[in-house]
Amino acid sequence: MRPVYAQGYYFLIPLKNSWRVHEVVNYYYYDEEGEMSELLHKPSEYEEEVYRAWEVMQEELEKEEVMINGVKTVPKVNWASLNFLAFAELPYYTFLIEFEGPSREGTNCFENRFEDWVAEYDYEAFWYLPPGYRFSEVQTSCEYEVSEDGRALGIWCRKGEEVRGYERICWRST
Repeated sequence: MRPVYAQGYYFLIPLKNSWRVHEVVNYYYYDEEGEMSELLHKPSEYEEEVYRAWEVMQEELEKEEVMINGVKTVPKVNWASLNFLAFAELPYYTFLIEFEGPSREGTNCFENRFEDWVAEYDYEAFWYLPPGYRFSEVQTSCEYEVSEDGRALGIWCRKGEEVRGYERICWRST
């Protein structure tokens, strides 16, 4: 089984004194033999595989240094699943992840430090702000675009690209 694609969706939610980020991540694979689909007929093994993936994802998240407005936060996996994209050879994992950090007047920033790596597969991330906010700064080694109204941000990394282990995404009220 080899990874072929990943997608992440980040929804920023302003609370009274903080920002909460709800993240949905999908990792897609090519399983030539369709071995993962056999787990659908073995409920306890399927459950064990989902739990294993959940633990691995949480361990990977804990290796990163994630900050909101300079305050460290640890993203937490709240849910995981294993499904298939039309064919037994195309399994994918979905993870629901959440983290939170303090808000401040003016510009707010998310920062992530992780190991540099060469992308093994294409991946993309989409960030979405509520009305009344717009992205004001983006630092990433990947290609990106901010929507005309400033509320949506798309980031694209391609297989084989060197990914620098630092991202900074900032937003402010309009």
